[in-house]
Amino acid sequence: MNNAGEIVERYFTALYAGDLETARQYLADNVSFRGPAASFSGADTYLKATQHAVRALKRVDKRKVFVDGSDVCILFDLHIDGRRIRHVGAFDCVPEDVVEGVHWREVLLAEVHRH
Repeated sequence: MNNAGEIVERYFTALYAGDLETARQYLADNVSFRGPAASFSGADTYLKATQHAVRALKRVDKRKVFVDGSDVCILFDLHIDGRRIRHVGAFDCVPEDVVEGVHWREVLLAEVHRH
């Protein structure tokens, strides 16, 4: 099985490149998302809600990735409208029986700092 950090990197890259079809492959159907401005349940609902933010992005900078078993944390900056917004994403991953890889059970995203 692939390591959770590698899977997070693939998901993260696909999501912020606007490749929602690939990003969807890494989400469990019942994924939950909690962020500073909104919460969503379900993979399709989550991806639909993120589309506007992804389109507004000028750049994404991954700063650090921490992996501990199936838990992954990414520190990253989103550059939107001339501002840098620092974020922390925490992912709880569980292996799927059918697919070799990891699907997200929960996505937590916290806005840390704006510049």
